[in-house]
Amino acid sequence: MSAPAFPANESERLRALQSTGLLDTPPEERFDRITRLAARFFGVETCLLSLVDNDRQWFKSRVGLKENQLGRDISFCGHAILSCGILTVTDALQDARFSTNPLVTSAPHIRFYAGAPVRDSGGLPIGTLCIFDPSPHCFSDNQEQALRDFADMVEHEIARIGQADESQQRLAASTIRASSILATMPDMVFVIDRHFRFLECNEHPDLLQPRLKVLGQTIEEVLPGELGVQLTMNVQKAFSSKEVIQHNYTLAKSTSFEARYVKIDQNEVLVVIRNTTEQTLINAELSRLSDVVKKTTNGVVITDQSGFVLWINEAYSEITGYSSDEMIGIQPGALLQGKDTNPATVEAMRKAAASHENYNVDVLNYTKSGTPYWVRIAYDPLWDDDKKFKGYITIETDITKEKRDADLISYNEDLLKSVIDANNIGTWRLNLQNGEFTINEKWANLLGYKLHELMPTDRRTGENLTHPEDLAYCTSALDKYATGQIPAYEADIRMKHKNGEWVWINTRGRILSSTEDGKAEWLLGTHFDINDQVTARHKSDEQSKQMHAIVENMQDGIVTISNKGIIRTFNHGAECIFGYGRDEMIGEDVKVLIKTPHRKYLNKHISKYMSRNTGNAIYRYREFEALNKDGTVFPIEVRMTEMQSLGDIKYFCIIRDITQLKKREDEIHKLAFYDPLTLLPNRRLLKDRLQQIIACVKILTLLFCFWISIILRMLTIA
Repeated sequence: MSAPAFPANESERLRALQSTGLLDTPPEERFDRITRLAARFFGVETCLLSLVDNDRQWFKSRVGLKENQLGRDISFCGHAILSCGILTVTDALQDARFSTNPLVTSAPHIRFYAGAPVRDSGGLPIGTLCIFDPSPHCFSDNQEQALRDFADMVEHEIARIGQADESQQRLAASTIRASSILATMPDMVFVIDRHFRFLECNEHPDLLQPRLKVLGQTIEEVLPGELGVQLTMNVQKAFSSKEVIQHNYTLAKSTSFEARYVKIDQNEVLVVIRNTTEQTLINAELSRLSDVVKKTTNGVVITDQSGFVLWINEAYSEITGYSSDEMIGIQPGALLQGKDTNPATVEAMRKAAASHENYNVDVLNYTKSGTPYWVRIAYDPLWDDDKKFKGYITIETDITKEKRDADLISYNEDLLKSVIDANNIGTWRLNLQNGEFTINEKWANLLGYKLHELMPTDRRTGENLTHPEDLAYCTSALDKYATGQIPAYEADIRMKHKNGEWVWINTRGRILSSTEDGKAEWLLGTHFDINDQVTARHKSDEQSKQMHAIVENMQDGIVTISNKGIIRTFNHGAECIFGYGRDEMIGEDVKVLIKTPHRKYLNKHISKYMSRNTGNAIYRYREFEALNKDGTVFPIEVRMTEMQSLGDIKYFCIIRDITQLKKREDEIHKLAFYDPLTLLPNRRLLKDRLQQIIACVKILTLLFCFWISIILRMLTIA
């Protein structure tokens, strides 16, 4: 708040005020009539004839205010007498001079004020005729002129003190002036009596009938129908109320009007009707714009010329954590800037604001809770119709996530560079439309070159270094990827090293951007040296082929099975032994190769093998009787070992047909225990059988002795 200054001719002004003899005198109807009429005319709560004394303003006439004087240091009128024209404050809360004034922040809660200086006959300002209201108002040029006219009436009344005849003349002049004022008013003005007759009205284009036709008629005669009924009801309300009655209505073609009714005295009511069509449309548009501003996620703040906040939207409160009440009247930087806010950015903002220039900056601010956040500020000055600077509007966007993403991107780029450097990865970029081709130093190093040795580069640089047998495949794969036929581009190719050798390189790439018509444009890719891997793979493949040839040419059957006994591989030797083809057996249970009584022994054999946990050791079991595809039963010998890391293959089985071995064993047995001529058992067989009987008897004797000892022990205990 700023206290009013004193004019340079203050002593002369005070003498002129004293000479009027008006200070501390009783109310006078001639002045009260003017203040009443002005209050009703402008539709405000308060109208004062204020005389500005040395340290006070004293009210010769007042409407709507109990106090008869107030201090000059908080007065609006003290400011008004300093101006040649009318002082208008449309919204005191938004005016830095008055926003913290006690007359604004507390009763009478002034928001709108307009004051016209009142001068003596010598032209010295002794006070004002002022109006104010607790709601903001817009004050047009015509209304300012009307207030000036009312102030002139007061000046005439002061000049006529002690001159009664002259007073009458001036009263008449005032009446004429009032009539002139009514004639120039933009509103329709009516005076209606208790019989609802029009006593007075001004000429106006919105009148439904000519002025002379309206005068003397009743409301019902001029306005038949529902509108006339509403007008009559509101006039009745005005006669019984001291308040201003407001009434809004709409005529055909969406023409909107606002009517105000106020009692002049016991017999007359003043009715002022304003065409609000244009204002209604403006308000609707402002309401829509206000909804947009309120609902936007961007913060919006409006400040005055000095940068003090006049208004913020909800999004601004959500971003900063400060409410509207906390921000209004404060410069935003005082609350939002903190220890890590860049001073250079703040200085650039200050200079641009001082020059009334727009600017866009990113700045680190702090919320009410102390949390830092990044905001992008778009600042624009505001100008009135006369190109006079009146404040700023700032749009603020929270870019904290954007900043974090940028930091993450930078981190990832650094990380990628470190990975490329650490793993010797070459990178390339290829423009499929014009053949532009760029590579990094690592790409050149993989082939034994320095980057400058391959410059300048284009698509042919890579193609010329690629093995002719691989180039066609590589080019085809690249074209298929670019046209969307395959999901990715990757190839293992041979490239010419500087030393003349061919080295294996893995190349892969992804589309980075496309042309406006959807064609692949830029590709970004990498090169890896896979020469050692390819060499090792070729060696492994060769060893695998050799092992496969050995397995396929073995006379023994080689069968691999899962832990559930399902056959996974079946070699040529197994085909010869069992008579089944490989395709017939893969996926079948291995038990189909075993004769039925022996299948349970095979299951026990596998279980026993698993329980032994013998690792990769080969375990030999007794023979099984197997089934050939033709139904022939024959003996086989099975050796089995556990396999590691071969999918679901669990066991490796070596199977041998021992039919011939069994025949030779039988022949040897016959030669040993039977006479070759008679084929009867010989003495060797008898001896062998006797030895078996003696061994059994020994075992039975031992068992008999064991049980006798147990029985004797039990008898002894008993």
